[in-house]
Amino acid sequence: MTDMRFRPERLGTSRGVLKGKIIGALVAILVLVILGGAVLWLLKALEARATEKLVNQYALGKRLFDEGKHQDAAQALSALVRTARKSEYVEDGLRKLGEIEEKAGNYKNALLYWQRLAQEYADRPAAREATYHIGLCFEKEPGQRSKAEEFYQRTVALDTGGPYAVLATCGLGRLLESDGKIVEARDLYKKAFQMAQQGSSESKEAVKLLGDANVKIIFSGRKTDDSVLYTVKPGDTVTSLGVKFNTTQALLLKANGIADPAGVRVNRTIKITPKKFNILIKKSTFTLTLSDDTEVFKVYPIGIGAPEHPTAAGKYKIETKMVNPTWYSPSGKVVPPGSPENELGTRWMGLKPLEPGLPPDLGIHATINPSSIGWASSRGCPRMYQADAEELFDLVTLGTPVTIAE
Repeated sequence: MTDMRFRPERLGTSRGVLKGKIIGALVAILVLVILGGAVLWLLKALEARATEKLVNQYALGKRLFDEGKHQDAAQALSALVRTARKSEYVEDGLRKLGEIEEKAGNYKNALLYWQRLAQEYADRPAAREATYHIGLCFEKEPGQRSKAEEFYQRTVALDTGGPYAVLATCGLGRLLESDGKIVEARDLYKKAFQMAQQGSSESKEAVKLLGDANVKIIFSGRKTDDSVLYTVKPGDTVTSLGVKFNTTQALLLKANGIADPAGVRVNRTIKITPKKFNILIKKSTFTLTLSDDTEVFKVYPIGIGAPEHPTAAGKYKIETKMVNPTWYSPSGKVVPPGSPENELGTRWMGLKPLEPGLPPDLGIHATINPSSIGWASSRGCPRMYQADAEELFDLVTLGTPVTIAE
């Protein structure tokens, strides 16, 4: 018979085995924890190193981009977006690559970057920007008009009232203008300008397109809501019609394709666009805004008086208009029309002060020094690019109110 009596040495042995197993398990766990920590540390170190490399690559690309070294920037940023995925650095890298390719006129390449930006960052504001640029790239590519329109409309819906909605509305206007629908395009530019934040880059884009469209329309033979068709009567002349309808002779002739005033013959039907223009010159923004009543017609860049010869703020009206004026320099020298020294260029619009204390010799004129536009460098008179001064000259009549503001 087997001896089943309790033996203390057996219990000790069992306890020893159990204790050994527990210790072994604890050691194993400790080793695993240490190994796990080491692996985690290694992973974090690798991640940190990858992030550092990503940041450095982005910083290099951004610095080159900001310095205008776009080809070098494109190389750095291309390497970044190839090796990395969704991050703030990749997002801006794609954006900058899209801009670089657009500036170079490589719209097919730009499209690839903007499409990726729209897809990978669909939940971020970048998607609105990318959607607009996709439309722009399609606009620039032959035969892609319908896709351009689709993405512009999508941008307007995504970015309701925002800057990219403004730019997309301008894009839709350009598409209409390319179809010959200049009035409809003008209306969209006006809508975009009204949507835009005043002074923003998109506002400037909208008002430039608006101004260019307004000028095209008014100088064309196209009948619009603000123009009239008039049948010339006996005794009518270009001068008398200009006075009667408050328009310039040049505008009347150009809008009707008439080279010689004698072409305004009895019984001929002509287009006339009466306007109540007024001018606001803002010294702080170096702009001359031509408005029809309260609506902006066109905004022109200008130069103004230097600090030692400031352009005097106040109210004036156009009193004289001269083509190819003679310039009487401050030194008393008489400079004839057409001279390369004639600082008045090809046009002069003399201003009559309407308030006491304002200078009587101020005028808006063209300039032979286009680099002075956007600067305070004249002897007091507002100056314009020559083509702009000639255009304004043909639009405004004697008596047009002019306000010069700080």
